[in-house]
Amino acid sequence: MFEYIKQRIVKNLIEEIECISPTNLELIGNNIVSILENQRMIHHGINKDYKPSGYTVDSFNNNSKIIAEYSTDKNYFGDSSRKGALIPIYKKIEK
Repeated sequence: MFEYIKQRIVKNLIEEIECISPTNLELIGNNIVSILENQRMIHHGINKDYKPSGYTVDSFNNNSKIIAEYSTDKNYFGDSSRKGALIPIYKKIEK
Protein backbone atom coordinates (compact mmCIF):
# COMPACT_ATOMS: atom_id res chain seq x y z
CA MET A 1 0.00 0.00 0.00
CA PHE A 2 2.81 2.42 0.88
CA GLU A 3 4.49 1.85 -2.51
CA TYR A 4 1.27 2.74 -4.32
CA ILE A 5 0.93 5.99 -2.35
CA LYS A 6 4.58 6.81 -3.03
CA GLN A 7 4.09 6.26 -6.77
CA ARG A 8 1.05 8.56 -6.82
CA ILE A 9 2.96 11.28 -4.97
CA VAL A 10 5.93 11.02 -7.34
CA LYS A 11 3.65 11.07 -10.40
CA ASN A 12 1.86 14.18 -9.14
CA LEU A 13 5.15 15.86 -8.28
CA ILE A 14 6.54 15.17 -11.76
CA GLU A 15 3.40 16.70 -13.31
CA GLU A 16 3.87 19.83 -11.19
CA ILE A 17 7.57 20.12 -12.04
CA GLU A 18 6.79 19.84 -15.76
CA CYS A 19 4.79 23.07 -15.45
CA ILE A 20 7.79 25.08 -14.25
CA SER A 21 9.25 27.41 -16.87
CA PRO A 22 12.97 27.19 -17.70
CA THR A 23 13.55 30.56 -16.02
CA ASN A 24 11.80 29.51 -12.81
CA LEU A 25 13.67 26.20 -12.88
CA GLU A 26 16.92 28.20 -12.82
CA LEU A 27 15.82 30.23 -9.81
CA ILE A 28 14.41 27.25 -7.92
CA GLY A 29 17.52 25.19 -8.68
CA ASN A 30 19.78 27.95 -7.38
CA ASN A 31 17.81 28.14 -4.12
CA ILE A 32 17.75 24.36 -3.65
CA VAL A 33 21.52 24.07 -4.17
CA SER A 34 22.05 26.97 -1.73
CA ILE A 35 19.97 25.17 0.89
CA LEU A 36 21.54 21.74 0.30
CA GLU A 37 25.10 23.10 0.38
CA ASN A 38 24.34 25.54 3.20
CA GLN A 39 25.99 28.43 1.40
CA ARG A 40 25.04 31.32 -0.83
CA MET A 41 25.17 30.50 -4.52
CA ILE A 42 25.76 33.18 -7.15
CA HIS A 43 23.20 32.80 -9.91
CA HIS A 44 24.46 33.66 -13.37
CA GLY A 45 22.08 31.84 -15.67
CA ILE A 46 19.41 34.40 -16.62
CA ASN A 47 20.07 37.15 -19.15
CA LYS A 48 18.76 40.74 -19.27
CA ASP A 49 15.61 39.54 -21.08
CA TYR A 50 14.84 37.23 -18.13
CA LYS A 51 15.56 34.12 -20.21
CA PRO A 52 18.01 31.30 -19.43
CA SER A 53 21.38 32.27 -20.91
CA GLY A 54 23.67 29.92 -22.75
CA TYR A 55 27.43 29.49 -22.70
CA THR A 56 27.76 30.02 -18.95
CA VAL A 57 27.45 28.03 -15.76
CA ASP A 58 24.18 28.75 -13.99
CA SER A 59 25.23 28.93 -10.34
CA PHE A 60 28.47 28.79 -8.40
CA ASN A 61 29.69 29.55 -4.89
CA ASN A 62 32.29 32.19 -3.97
CA ASN A 63 35.32 29.94 -4.51
CA SER A 64 33.77 28.05 -7.48
CA LYS A 65 34.14 24.67 -5.76
CA ILE A 66 30.39 24.16 -6.19
CA ILE A 67 28.96 24.67 -9.67
CA ALA A 68 25.37 23.94 -10.72
CA GLU A 69 23.76 23.61 -14.14
CA TYR A 70 20.03 23.48 -14.82
CA SER A 71 18.36 22.54 -18.08
CA THR A 72 15.02 21.56 -19.50
CA ASP A 73 16.68 20.14 -22.64
CA LYS A 74 16.23 16.40 -23.02
CA ASN A 75 19.48 14.44 -22.62
CA TYR A 76 21.39 17.54 -21.46
CA PHE A 77 22.87 15.55 -18.61
CA GLY A 78 23.37 12.30 -20.52
CA ASP A 79 26.52 10.44 -19.51
CA SER A 80 28.53 9.69 -22.67
CA SER A 81 31.41 7.86 -20.98
CA ARG A 82 32.31 4.28 -21.84
CA LYS A 83 30.56 1.52 -19.94
CA GLY A 84 32.31 0.82 -16.63
CA ALA A 85 34.12 4.20 -16.52
CA LEU A 86 34.57 5.63 -13.04
CA ILE A 87 34.19 9.25 -14.10
CA PRO A 88 31.16 10.35 -16.11
CA ILE A 89 31.70 12.40 -19.27
CA TYR A 90 29.17 14.91 -20.50
CA LYS A 91 29.26 16.27 -24.04
CA LYS A 92 29.34 20.05 -24.32
CA ILE A 93 25.93 21.35 -25.27
CA GLU A 94 26.19 23.84 -28.12
CA LYS A 95 23.32 26.09 -27.13
